[in-house]
Amino acid sequence: MAKDVNAALRALEKLLELFRFERMVYMLATVGALIILLGAAVWLFFSDESGSTALALGMFASSGLITFTTSRLLTMWNQAFSLIADALQAEYPDDE
Repeated sequence: MAKDVNAALRALEKLLELFRFERMVYMLATVGALIILLGAAVWLFFSDESGSTALALGMFASSGLITFTTSRLLTMWNQAFSLIADALQAEYPDDE
């Protein structure tokens, strides 16, 4: 039974190593979108323009990108933890 958990942990390490580049791309996209969103907020705060189309696009596009990249990262982590949880559940079944 301990072999299942060790095999799942090795598989998880391999998956994290394989998808490291994808995670970094998502993180960089999130940071870039956050910078754009904060820049648009600062611009809105200090400028007299309140109805600029570019400002609205900057805010909505960056917040959408943040939402998308965060959901992809959370999906990856959810799948990784479910792999470990299944192995642990097989080794330590509930005693009900």
